[in-house]
Amino acid sequence: MCFTISAQSLARASEATRGTPRIFMRATRNCTDQPADASATPGKMTIQSSSCRTLRTTLPMWAIFGGILGGTILLGASVAITKEPTFWYPTTALGCGLAVILSWLGTTTLTLKDDAIGYRSLFVRRDIPLINIARVEFTTEFYPFKPYQRVCIVLRDKPSRESIIIGAGLFDRAQIAQWVRVVNARLQQST
Repeated sequence: MCFTISAQSLARASEATRGTPRIFMRATRNCTDQPADASATPGKMTIQSSSCRTLRTTLPMWAIFGGILGGTILLGASVAITKEPTFWYPTTALGCGLAVILSWLGTTTLTLKDDAIGYRSLFVRRDIPLINIARVEFTTEFYPFKPYQRVCIVLRDKPSRESIIIGAGLFDRAQIAQWVRVVNARLQQST
């Protein structure tokens, strides 16, 4: 889905806001990474939707981690208030753990930029240039009793056993599969 904005409407928006114009687009479910519209006139600027380009953690992950630790914190706080004041120490520790986990979930993204694939987490930030990537694969495997999702980035100059593996369990399975298709299409266009 491409959005075309004329230079005149962009200038009017910047005059109205008295600063640099900012364009926010909502993510849609069905999106494709189409090239810029070739029929656009020279006075127009084409902006593509970024709904497939950036993946964030899914809402169920927030509910699972926040629900389990949040419920435990509420239980500890109620016990500390009503029965035993020494329960504030473990409740505070759980609160700090909840803050770290929610920060980790909030910062974890997988991004397709114009010239690189970026992975960002709380303590990790890595960019891999597209010219170094041969292909990207999304695999779902089962170890004895639990599913495991991963994105495997196969590099051009390295053997396939030395590929970069990113755990994709925090992302939605359908969105990550679509993101991988978009990345592979972009890689085929660039070669």
